Amino acid sequence: MMSQRWERLVAEKTQDEMFDEQALVTASIVLKAISSTESEDDILGIKEDVETMISYSGGGPGNPFRLPDWVPTATNTRYWNARKRTHAYIDRVLDARLAMEEADYPEDLLSKLITAEDAETGERMSRDLLRDEALTNFFAGYETSARAMSYAWYALAHNPEVRATLHDELDRELGEDVPTLEGLKRLPYTLRTIKETLRLFPPAPMYARDVVDDHDIDGYQIDKGSIMMLFPYFTHRHPDFWPQPTQFDPQRHAPEAEKARHPQAYHPFASGQRICLGNHFSLLETHIILAVLAQRFDPYLAPDYKADFTVDGLLSISNGLPMTLRRR
Repeated sequence: MMSQRWERLVAEKTQDEMFDEQALVTASIVLKAISSTESEDDILGIKEDVETMISYSGGGPGNPFRLPDWVPTATNTRYWNARKRTHAYIDRVLDARLAMEEADYPEDLLSKLITAEDAETGERMSRDLLRDEALTNFFAGYETSARAMSYAWYALAHNPEVRATLHDELDRELGEDVPTLEGLKRLPYTLRTIKETLRLFPPAPMYARDVVDDHDIDGYQIDKGSIMMLFPYFTHRHPDFWPQPTQFDPQRHAPEAEKARHPQAYHPFASGQRICLGNHFSLLETHIILAVLAQRFDPYLAPDYKADFTVDGLLSISNGLPMTLRRR
């Protein structure tokens, strides 16, 4: 679907917002993985509503003047309408699934959530919990991957030598063939490009951790019960771990380089027992997307474009990422 869409955009020779383009493809992948949904209308609708909800939730803590969410301001009304539509969509999907015989359930995450049983009680999830789990997985599953892919195109546009090496690998190993799961093993540089994107431009540049014991870190007393913020964005650019830290170099993620590196120098999905559950899914997804699209297309930036990076919960570019698509 995305390749066909990009063929049309190439013909139109217009500038297109890369964040929107990548959100469309990752939203379609996650919706299909969760509920076997393939309708483009459904994908576009829930994507837009979820983006409204994410924007609303992310903008609250830093704004002391925002009115309570029950006040019918334009912003609050947009949020509640988007929330209502999103919940209604998930409820319709749940109704349709629960009306089926379990033997006929498709192989997707929703089916696994419905049939999952508590190991001790044998109970299954309540309907409200099923809806919340489906929404949470969609929230987490498409937004960060869309940003990672957008930043990959941004990095490739600024690093022609990396782009050339990537294209050489894709041309040599794939030719005109569609990449398969087995074929991805022959595309290590493509995956390293994704990993390097996550190093320099982690979509989640910070995350919180609860302190479970008292600690002394370089003379600073950290009390049990505190909340600490960890910043992959800064760790990934620390010169003690990364020579020439701002240089985009996928070979930093070759096997020998990874083995030699401090185990906590790279943590785009967080670390420890609370590491992101979708880390392997995200790497597989973005590996495939980059291979499929870079095999055929070469997005580029306008000569006068300069990204204005900001951090507001997620790593963002406040002035967008307009790019023009070329056929390779």
